[in-house]
Formats: sequence, C-alpha cells, structure tokens
Amino acid sequence: MITPAGTPRPYRGVAFERVTGATRLFRDFLGGAAGIRPFFGPAGDDTKAVTALADELGARAYPRAALHTALADLAVEVGASGPALTSIERFRHDDTLVVFAGQQTGLFTGPLYTVYKALTVERWARELSARCGRRVVPMFWLPADDHDFAEIEGVEFPRGAALETIRYRPVPARSGEPVGRILIDAGIEEVTAQYAAALPDSEFKSDVFAALRRAYAPGRRYVAAMARLWYELFPQSELVFVSPDHPSVARAAAPLFQKALQDEGELYRLYRAASDLLLGRGYHAQVHKSPDQTFLLYQQFQRHSIHRQGDTFLWEGSEPLTGDHLLERIVSHPDYFSANVLLRPVVQNALFPVLGVVLGPSEIAYYAQIGGLHDHFGVPRPLVLPRTSVTIVEATVARRLQRHGVDLVALRADLDLEVARALRARFPHDLHETLARAAGRIEAVFDEVRPAITSFEPTLEAPARAAGVRARREMEQLTQRAYAAHKRREEETESQIRRAALQVFPGGELQERRFNIVYYWARYGPAWLARLYEEWPTGERDHLLWEG
Repeated sequence: MITPAGTPRPYRGVAFERVTGATRLFRDFLGGAAGIRPFFGPAGDDTKAVTALADELGARAYPRAALHTALADLAVEVGASGPALTSIERFRHDDTLVVFAGQQTGLFTGPLYTVYKALTVERWARELSARCGRRVVPMFWLPADDHDFAEIEGVEFPRGAALETIRYRPVPARSGEPVGRILIDAGIEEVTAQYAAALPDSEFKSDVFAALRRAYAPGRRYVAAMARLWYELFPQSELVFVSPDHPSVARAAAPLFQKALQDEGELYRLYRAASDLLLGRGYHAQVHKSPDQTFLLYQQFQRHSIHRQGDTFLWEGSEPLTGDHLLERIVSHPDYFSANVLLRPVVQNALFPVLGVVLGPSEIAYYAQIGGLHDHFGVPRPLVLPRTSVTIVEATVARRLQRHGVDLVALRADLDLEVARALRARFPHDLHETLARAAGRIEAVFDEVRPAITSFEPTLEAPARAAGVRARREMEQLTQRAYAAHKRREEETESQIRRAALQVFPGGELQERRFNIVYYWARYGPAWLARLYEEWPTGERDHLLWEG
C-alpha cells in the first residue's frame, strides 16, 4: 500500500490508549464495535457498502460549475501545483467524487496534525479511486469563517531543553473577525526572521525560509498563505483547497442555511437524540448546544451565534429579527452567514459528492452527533476515515533512548517514573557492597600485619598504623570518586532522557499537536518531505512511531 513488498516499514504501531488516553468512543470506532456503528455511515473496509455509496453519489446532482469556479479562483490565489490543477479539472466530470479533510489555518500550516490530515486525505483519495473505479479528488476545507485567531497565531518547537513559541498577530486583527478576511501585514517578516534565528543552521534552512517568505508575504490573505505553503512543501500534491467564503460557495450554501433556520427545532431534536443515545451507551457527547442556539452564525463584521428568542432571532449587538427577515438576508447576503461546528460538515457534504471524510478523534466524536442532520437534509453519510496519527522519532533521539534502555511509550505515561527506572538500571547494583567489602578487607589486612611487624620492631607500630589510615583514606576517596562519577553520569543521562522526551512528547502531549512541520523541513530538507509523502500510510488503527 505504501512501500514495495518486502520493504521495511519506517514506522511501528502503538495502541492509542497507550499514548493518548483515547476515549472509549474513539477506541470503539477504531475497533468497529457494534454499539458505535449506527452513528456513522458505511465502514471504510466494507467494499460493497463503499461501492453502493459511490454509485449513489454519482447519480446525484451537484453545483459543479459554480464550485469549479470557486476552486479555480482559489487555486490561482494560492499558486496550486500542476497535479492540483488537474484534480480541479477532474471535478468537472459528473462521476468524480471527493474525499475531504479540513483544519484551522494555523501559522506556517499550524500543528503537525494539519499536514498529517492533508497527507491522509490524499492517500485515501488514491485508494478509494482504485477500489471504486471512479475519479476521487482529495480536498481540504479551509475554515475561512473561523474567528478565533488566538488559536492559530503561534508556532511551537523544541529549543535546547525547553519549548519555545513564536506568535504572529496582524495589526489590526479585530476580535471575532473571520480569519478569511485577515491580510498578512509587514509584522510577518519579523516573525519569520525570529523563527529562522531560533532553528539550528542546516544546508536546507535558507531555502526553507525563503519558501516561508514567499508563502507568507505581506498583503496575502492569511488562509491563502497556508495553502500556498502546502504546495511549497509538496509540489507533487494533488490536493485541492476549498474556501467557504468564495461567493460561489456562499450562494450555493444559502438554501441549506435557509432550511437550517426554518427547521432549527427539528435539527436540535435530532442532535439531542443522538447525544442522548451516545450518553446512554456509555460514550461522551463532544459538542454541547443550548436549545435557543441555532445552527447558524452571523459574520458581517464579527462572528456571532444566532439565537432564537420567542418568534424572533438575534445575535450579540443586533435587534430582534423575524424569521422572514432573516431568510431574506440569507438570500441577499449569504456571505454574512456560516454554519456552526455541527452543521458545517453537512453543508460541505451537501455541496460536494463526498465519499469520505478524514477526521481526528474529536471530529469523529462530533460526527457521531450529526448523523440525523445528514439524514434530515437528504445528504448521504460519508465514510469516516481516521487521520493517520504519527510521532516522529529522529534517529539521534531513538539511539539515545535505546542506549539508556528507555521505553519510549512509558515517557508519555510518566516521565519522572521512567527516568528514575532508567537511572536505577544504570547503577551497578552491587557496587556499594563491593566497595564496603573491599574497605573491610583492607582494614583486616592491616590489623593482621601490624602485630607481626611491631613484635619484630616496636618502633614500626606508628608507621604501620599510619599506613593503614592512608590505605583506608585512599579507599574512601576511590569510593567517593566512584559515587561522584555516577552522579555526573546520572545527571547527564537524566538530561538526555528529558531532552529526548521533549522531542517526542512535548509537555507530555502528542508531538503532532504541538510542533510544526517547518522544524523538520529545515533540518532534513525536501527529500525527507518527499519520503513522508510517498510512504504515508492509511488505514492504520494504531498511533505510529515514525523512526529514522
């Protein structure tokens, strides 16, 4: 699937619960438990169901012409690769299907798992295309309507024995303003320079940061910069980016927004029923929503939840509006509206012929709450495909941990306990007893020799006692030096283990949630990225330790 037969895999799997504290819902989803299956569409390994879903999607009508315009316009804006442009043209054909992923547009692509999602969706598109005998295009939803810039403003990376964060916040960036409207300002140049200065020099660093400056150039939209950097990372990529703030996408979504407003009571009932059923089966509800909160957000200037108040609707700072008035505004200004976290996937899957969606654990949890929403809108439930989850274990880190006999996974469970265990294992368990026995023998030898010498020559008693004292002192000094050497080695070993832990489980969390791809790109260059792209696995049910 990802490497030729007989080629060693560059990774090994570890059960999620050993490294992530995975929820029961996520574990049961990965295991295909009967209790969780009714909340989702067909299983990815059910070829008959997958083929049936593909046939159903192929028979439905979609606004392909309008969406093609949106895709093509964004492709020009982000400098899409040749393979991605080919994917866009394939989408024009009525039998072409889509596999989607999506994520907030973090600084310099954000955390590693954003890149992992995009890699996973590309691989699934290829595999499902082969299985179904249809064109399947990989797409990535850029949430341009997201409004919490504080969540996407930083890049974190290891530096020495500590974590360091570099942040970028454009001026002005109004609180609550949709990120799709934010333009990069000149402040990005200082941020990029700080990041470059913080990373070690390498033969690749200059080219990497030149690419960063090309992608994150002043005057460019923040969301577009993320997509542009993706193509700098992977010029061979077939991935197509989608932005919901394009006028063609907004107009196509308007009827769905109207229906969501008109049927918001029934949508809430469906959401609540699914949530209660999950709780009743011992699972958790990922998203909590009040009955007066609709499934829509208003974003003319800032993004606000729309609430029902009796027969009217309002949001922060607005006057109450009738339902008819709000429906008219959706038609006249669809770009003023967006879907909340529960409705957004339904809108995506209604506009596009979505065969599958690549999701992380939290997203899988809230997808379990929206199956009824898909049914209400007449939208086929897609395959839910877990994002491949990876921890990169650099060769130097792997050798260091192996040398010290450290269990890498145990570092995630309890770092202090694993450090103490490794240090105990390094100390010679019988050294203390050996030194004590040697000191005792030295003292016994002089006690035995001294009477014989003094009986022969009484004047030698004092020198004999002094010799015994010197011998015992030498032994004590040797013992102290042995303990001091062990302490130094222990401190060095502990430091090395803790620095290695910082690399693989920063702050006790998964590396993919904290670190950024640029850190590795600058260290290992484009060949490493190409290998990542070509060997990226799908369908793995474990967390992967990518070694080497």
